[in-house]
Amino acid sequence: MDQQAIVRRRWMVVAGAAVLALAIVSRLALPALRPLHHDEGVNYWFAQRIGESGQFHYDPNNYHGPLYFFAVFFSFLVFGVSDLSLRLPAMLAGIALVALPLVWWRREPRFALPAAVLLLLSPSMTYYSRYSIHESTLVLFSLAAVMLTVTLLQRRDLAFLPMLAASVALSVTTKETAVIVLAAMGLIAVVHWRRSIEALRQPRKWEYISLASALLVLVYVSLFSSFFRYLPGLADSLRGFAPWLSRGFEGAGHNKPWSYYLLLISRFELPLLLWAVVGLRYAWREVAGRSLALWTLVTLAVYSAIDYKTPWLVINLVAPLALLGAWGWGHMKSRRLRWGGGVASIAYLAVFSLQFSWLQPWQVGNPYAYEHTDRSTMAAAQALTQTLPRARVLVWTDEYWPMPFYLRQHQVEYLSIKQPLPSLARYDFIIVAAKGDAWKSLPSAASRQPFLLRPGVVLLLADVRGLQ
Repeated sequence: MDQQAIVRRRWMVVAGAAVLALAIVSRLALPALRPLHHDEGVNYWFAQRIGESGQFHYDPNNYHGPLYFFAVFFSFLVFGVSDLSLRLPAMLAGIALVALPLVWWRREPRFALPAAVLLLLSPSMTYYSRYSIHESTLVLFSLAAVMLTVTLLQRRDLAFLPMLAASVALSVTTKETAVIVLAAMGLIAVVHWRRSIEALRQPRKWEYISLASALLVLVYVSLFSSFFRYLPGLADSLRGFAPWLSRGFEGAGHNKPWSYYLLLISRFELPLLLWAVVGLRYAWREVAGRSLALWTLVTLAVYSAIDYKTPWLVINLVAPLALLGAWGWGHMKSRRLRWGGGVASIAYLAVFSLQFSWLQPWQVGNPYAYEHTDRSTMAAAQALTQTLPRARVLVWTDEYWPMPFYLRQHQVEYLSIKQPLPSLARYDFIIVAAKGDAWKSLPSAASRQPFLLRPGVVLLLADVRGLQ
């Protein structure tokens, strides 16, 4: 290896280490800066139920696969319950997402570093890597599955099939929308059908196929059966795709136009889109480029077509755009455009990432803070705890998530607003909706502290100690 190559290699190691360090800091620092979204509160509740019962019962009509819930439960088991431990699985997935291109393209710094930097600085990827929902974990295993598919095709070697099967199993047990990346992988294999056939001709093919099948079945069965403690979960898992397919096309209250994700990306993550367009120009010459282009186009087409759209789903588009954009950056001929555009891209993405993850993490106006919990909810819970560290609390409203997380050290009862108010002697505090007439049932002597749960939902914290 000549001296110039040694210098380049050392530069790659130093630069890669710096990017990873920034990923760790940007994902892990100040985990309680933003209040929990109501979906994060629901995920906390499911993880707690695993701790109490030792099982997770998959519901094909309402909730996602078991992997993420078990990951949060394990985090609670090791670190205790906190904002950090609740969000840690997503944070670690976000860090691993930045690391994956550095591993996959370790001998190709012209692709590896740009891909890692784009994933690091993407405003949506940064935001949802600090957000306790399934999405960053799904994207991590999707990215791993695509990378392993490409490597298998490039080398025509089924030795990568067991790792590919494990990645597929982990993605499917995370969320039902894993079928979208599976469709993209299938298309990639069909487009490169000659390479697929050549890989299947190698002498040890049955050994690799058997091992891959065993891993796929073992991971899938173990997780959906709650490690063989709830076998009906397997049948439920097979029934789960139809309801989610129906929900996707019906919108389920989250209907948005087909252009929603493109507009979101073009406004706040424009460099990814522009570099990906450049990448399309060079993509079709090699297996990796073609595969990244197909993954990007399939994902963009499917997520744009379905009516059900929430902002966190955008990172399913950001990941392929980042890799395809890195492909375009690495192939661009003009050194001036490459480096000038690279610096401008870093500045553009960094500004929005800083704004939405750190300066405006939950406020109205943040495009990623979707019907988000107001910080006054945290303040109300803290005020209650400071007044009485172990209180008896009635939550008398149908909208209260993520309050169970913030009230976890208290003795809490949840009651629908449609049910009558029980005896006040049983409670120290009552949380009730400010809208409607329910709050009028409270004694006039009860102090009432209003707080905003999320836009349009105001609750009252009433102190009823000593009142009948």
